[in-house]
Amino acid sequence: MFRNYWIFIIEFQILAFQTTKFSPTSSIEWKEFPFIVSLQRIKGLNELEHFCAGTILDDHWILTAAHCLQDSIVVANDIEHIVALTKLSDQRRKFESKIFRLNLALIDDRFDSNTMDNDIGLVRTIESIEFLQHRIHWNQSVIDRTVPKIASMEKCSHLYRINGSFVLPNNVLCYGGDHSDSCQGDSGGPLFWTNATDHHFHLLGIVSFGIYCGRVFPGIYTDISHYRDWITANLRNNFEPT
Repeated sequence: MFRNYWIFIIEFQILAFQTTKFSPTSSIEWKEFPFIVSLQRIKGLNELEHFCAGTILDDHWILTAAHCLQDSIVVANDIEHIVALTKLSDQRRKFESKIFRLNLALIDDRFDSNTMDNDIGLVRTIESIEFLQHRIHWNQSVIDRTVPKIASMEKCSHLYRINGSFVLPNNVLCYGGDHSDSCQGDSGGPLFWTNATDHHFHLLGIVSFGIYCGRVFPGIYTDISHYRDWITANLRNNFEPT
């Protein structure tokens, strides 16, 4: 019997992210999960375009997928043309969109774009992100494998092999596959669960890739339990006081 858990993957393709104006009244619907951000490119005057999602870890850092940031132009020269759009809440549960400029993008040096192994990255905001009432827990020492719909790697690897796909990378989770999975636009976003008793959010993985948007095959997520040291070291070593 499953424990009292809810598990979530927010599907960005059904939200109003494709083109978003510089406006506090933008039609964004993820207000119940204020730790999720939309990473957007500046396309022109007062216009943004969603390309990936991310998860707020603290006052300056956002976790995402390496493949969202692998373009050397983005990492090295073009970070000023990327922003994070959030939906934050205050003590009275009022929500407000806010744009945060970025000044640093990092990807795991071991990331392999051919195998999608080590698909994890970080971006740093210039301004401090406002205090969040519902921060997500990411540094837990144990991932509970009894969370519903987390598929075994044996089963998941078999499904991908019979489809003729490449061998699955190390350090990943498989989730979904029965019409509940991520899709285009979700890359970099979180797979997370909440204990229905205390309502604490816990980060499980980062949307990496999949086949057919969950109709048959489970989605593949970077398992962050293998990257806690990498995250912690980068948050500490790349801290830039204001």
